[in-house]
Amino acid sequence: MNITLAEFQLEAIGQLLESMEESVRDIILKSPTGSGKTIILTHFMDEYMKGHAKTVFVWLTPGKGNLEEQSKAKMDKYIHNAQTKLLSDIMTGGFAENDACFINWEKLTKKGNNALKDSERTNFLEWIERAQDAGLSFKVIIDESHQNFTEKADAIVQLFRTDKIIRCSATPLLDKRAKLIEIPEEKVIAEGLIKKLLVINENFPQVIQTGNQTEYLLGRALEKQRELRAAFLNKKADINPLIIVQLPNNSDLLLDVVERYFEKNGITYEAGTLAVWLSDRHENLEYISENDAATVAVIIKQAVATGWDCPRAHILVKLRENMDETFEVQTIGRIRRMPEAKHYGVDLLDS
Repeated sequence: MNITLAEFQLEAIGQLLESMEESVRDIILKSPTGSGKTIILTHFMDEYMKGHAKTVFVWLTPGKGNLEEQSKAKMDKYIHNAQTKLLSDIMTGGFAENDACFINWEKLTKKGNNALKDSERTNFLEWIERAQDAGLSFKVIIDESHQNFTEKADAIVQLFRTDKIIRCSATPLLDKRAKLIEIPEEKVIAEGLIKKLLVINENFPQVIQTGNQTEYLLGRALEKQRELRAAFLNKKADINPLIIVQLPNNSDLLLDVVERYFEKNGITYEAGTLAVWLSDRHENLEYISENDAATVAVIIKQAVATGWDCPRAHILVKLRENMDETFEVQTIGRIRRMPEAKHYGVDLLDS
């Protein structure tokens, strides 16, 4: 599949390529949610490997949400004949020149996994050593580098003996010694990839006169969802805006309240119009990212705070408080993408 890269994406790829020739080891790519970070990095890897033989890229992701599989799928989609691998492929056949290897680092650092244990098959460390003995040079990309990157994860990076580490996130931990490449939010907005404005509690009374504030918020969200749906159809766009309802941890009672409210309004798991994404429960998620999917709302806790790509997500009902700034920015980022990567010239749809 061929795509036309935006000017800021081409600039970022150029800056990454230049940084690879500089003496600095650590490179930070600060890129707003919705700016096409994965597209930028996959095109960058492809360009770099064309001019540098014996290169292997290792793309590390945190644990939740199968991010490594999502990123691999995007590279397969956008880069013709990309040589991509997951951890299972590496454990079977090792590393090869021009590989782009997508690995969930928590599969290597968590107790109980077998990838780093001695076994009858060649283990992960030995595959790295074989690659290095064959003259292969590892370059490491750490995706969503703000999340769960522990000493154990850093120990995994050190195994590759790399001279280049690219850390990328919308909310990166900044390091004065690193080369910073920052994509300005206004450039992403100008390209129509993300929404222009964040509208909070539009036309709400200062005091909500109701015994059940949760039901009040869900009701307002449903009203807004229907308003948006009609406005999209008016623009001849078959887009079903998605409501994200974010619960606090340890909130089974609140989960029950939310589910019963939606059921009362004809939005149910059985009908495929309600979805849930919790650590121990997943329902109706398979097609949720499609613009015309039937799902009206998804109930989550933390799962989509990082890396989830669903451009039709448009409304966030936040039933949890005291989130740190990084978590807040990451969560709001889920509703900032434009469903067709363009603005409509209508404030309702562009906000």
